[in-house]
Amino acid sequence: MDITFLGTSAGLPTKSRFCSSLALRLEDGTTYLVDCGEGAQIQVHHSENIRFARIERIFLTHLHGDHIFGLPGFLSTVFNQKAADLWVYGPPGLSAFISATLALTSSGFENPERLHIIELASDPTPVLPEFPRRFPVDQRLPGPTGTWVLPETSVDGVEVEAVRVIHGGMYALGYIFREHERPGKFDVATATQRGLKPGPLYSKLKAGQSVTLPDGTTLNPEDVVGPPTPGRTVVIIGDTNDPSAISAALHARAGVPDTDLPLGTVDCLVHEATMNDALKDKAVDYGHSTAGDSFAHGCSDIRAVSSTSLVFVYSLSAPTPAAAAAAAAAPAAAPTPVAATSAAAPTPEPKKKEKKSKQPTLPTSESPAPAAEPAVPTPKEASKKKDKKEKKTEKTPAVAAAAPAAPEGAAEGPAWVPADVQAEAQRTACPETRVVCSVDLMCVGIPRR
Repeated sequence: MDITFLGTSAGLPTKSRFCSSLALRLEDGTTYLVDCGEGAQIQVHHSENIRFARIERIFLTHLHGDHIFGLPGFLSTVFNQKAADLWVYGPPGLSAFISATLALTSSGFENPERLHIIELASDPTPVLPEFPRRFPVDQRLPGPTGTWVLPETSVDGVEVEAVRVIHGGMYALGYIFREHERPGKFDVATATQRGLKPGPLYSKLKAGQSVTLPDGTTLNPEDVVGPPTPGRTVVIIGDTNDPSAISAALHARAGVPDTDLPLGTVDCLVHEATMNDALKDKAVDYGHSTAGDSFAHGCSDIRAVSSTSLVFVYSLSAPTPAAAAAAAAAPAAAPTPVAATSAAAPTPEPKKKEKKSKQPTLPTSESPAPAAEPAVPTPKEASKKKDKKEKKTEKTPAVAAAAPAAPEGAAEGPAWVPADVQAEAQRTACPETRVVCSVDLMCVGIPRR
């Protein structure tokens, strides 16, 4: 199981970072998409481990444009490349958005019944009734606990629970993905020693049924089947400034409403950190979280601890002047365990291939002689070009130069945690947590406990 980040730049895409989207790949390769910002399908092409044909379900956290503007084009592409059904989950209004955009662009599918739109509504009041629905929509109300458990995902070996979270005045959702536990390992040697030959009785024992051996004795499952392997739990939260409902849902499932969650309740938490703590006031105004908020939610509220990965979707492309000054003044020291980078999160390779492909055209026999048509600019032209480039550099400060340096001993690349985020991590109560600051096309593996 792993997560590939397709877009981490919120609503301000850059040349190397796209709008919000990520892909959760299950053990068998089945893939879930969470949010579908502009450019998501381009990033799937660039990804080394995500395939359109394996994308079974799309989960939208809310209907802000930076999370859904890539959906209409994505749907058109997916249905041109796969014959199976596709399920899309999200807030009320999702069906109206899909129907309106595809209708206005004269887009459609040969078999529209293969698109299943599930709206997770707090009440049955229709949203945007003036928009015609071109696709069937299933509007579901929350269960007794106030959340939505999606039973159809059980065929994928996971249970998905949707939870309302606070994102200003926007209807927003967070998702809890619980992998089913796996049967314990079958002890073939013991079964053979007891006189059981390979065959149908193996399956019965693995299914928890006792069997009768040829000598008349009974062989129980616990005699030859080891303890089950717990499934992993992944929590993915979109934009939010208060994900406490996620914590409440985890407590309710664990049966400990008034106490701390057991260690390892969550194996990976993906939490936004759109702004750093220097922009706390602005984050509150827009319903977002800062890096410090994310640590507080992850380490104390949701209790992402032990071997857990706390992955930041850190949207700022450069630190604030205060953060940069703090990073420059910080003494060089070996990173604490909390700032360790993920060994399972390879840094995307720089785009060298694109640069190599832009080679100048070689001269042919019909090309003018170099003396008649100089291939290089004159000194005067070169001087003007250099002056223009220097002026442009002065106007556009380099992000790389302003970014805090990687901690001493940490791996270079975008997987290390910025200095101001690292400082916040050291003030939390979860020093064992593995912290990763996500970038586009980075893959974070989620190991089993």
